[in-house]
Amino acid sequence: MPRPYEQSHPWLTFNLKQINDMGPRSWLLMGEARSKCQHLAGAPLHPALAEELNRVTLIRGAQATTAIEGAIDAEVQGGKYPRLTVDLIRDYNSKVLHGLDDQLNDGAVPGELREHSVVVGPYRGAPADDCEFLLQRLCEWLEGPDFKNEDASIDFSLMLVRAMMAHLYLAWIHPFGDGNGRTARLVEFLILARSGKVPLPAAHLLSNHYNLTCDQYYRELDRASKTSSIVDFVAYATEGFVDGIRDEIDTVRQQQLGVAWINYVNEVMSRYPSGKAADRQRELVLAMSTLGWLTQDEIKLITPAVAQTYARAGDRMVPRDLNRLIEAGLARKRRGTKATYQACVDRMAAFMAPMHRPQNRMATDDASPIRRP
Repeated sequence: MPRPYEQSHPWLTFNLKQINDMGPRSWLLMGEARSKCQHLAGAPLHPALAEELNRVTLIRGAQATTAIEGAIDAEVQGGKYPRLTVDLIRDYNSKVLHGLDDQLNDGAVPGELREHSVVVGPYRGAPADDCEFLLQRLCEWLEGPDFKNEDASIDFSLMLVRAMMAHLYLAWIHPFGDGNGRTARLVEFLILARSGKVPLPAAHLLSNHYNLTCDQYYRELDRASKTSSIVDFVAYATEGFVDGIRDEIDTVRQQQLGVAWINYVNEVMSRYPSGKAADRQRELVLAMSTLGWLTQDEIKLITPAVAQTYARAGDRMVPRDLNRLIEAGLARKRRGTKATYQACVDRMAAFMAPMHRPQNRMATDDASPIRRP
């Protein structure tokens, strides 16, 4: 005898046959996602930057789940890899709704499957009588052979799709009276974190993408149910994941350039007599590296420590320090109504592999500041 959901929600098919209908762009982005995950996982991060990457992704996401995500990550780092079960998903829902009794939707009980119909915007959740059956089937499907492949590149793609399907199907089934989106986020995070293929700062990127593009997210959910196809949702989610990890890789690149710049400054300044003047000049040019063109008046106040030093000195100290930095090739001067000065951070282009650029992005008059770690 057919179950009610088969009539009301025929798109809940629990199969990946449609994945073969994905266009070449989605497959290319999957490959880029794998490459960039490996890049990010292999990049040494300054502790402050690692904390910043995690903080940025957490701020963008749903705040109620961050502590639980931390617990999930601790489990995975400790060698525990929880399997998806109905009880685990119920436990996640109970945790995200803990202490929110006065804010819950009518009839919602943390961790308990709903016994009533729900409508979210234009979308109606699966029949309440089928929720437990559907969750059980979802867990078996996600832990089954459909998402495994001996080819490493395909296996990575299937891992990403597994996380997307966990989120999509939980949103479709809508098994709880409240907190379904947050619960889906946790399940999705678990799949990415336990995979061993996605570094922690990137494990939040799918959920962040959904949060940042909320209107499109609901449109894609609605379109997927109306067309009974997962292809467009996977394409949308993949593009968001890759956009997010590109941003993180760029942040890491800025850190690496910053480290290279600091080492270069130290190497150059080591050729000059050591002492208070050299230390002050080194501190000055490193402070200038994160800024653009500066007048001498601005340079005097560039950091509290520099301002305090120059406040006690004569007017000749600033131009003397700048002349030394210009002589060392660490700063440059631009003449005008009022002379301005800039750190030569564009010299870091020499540390990068040569590549033809139709437009010179490291132009002398517009050198890009780098972020210090």
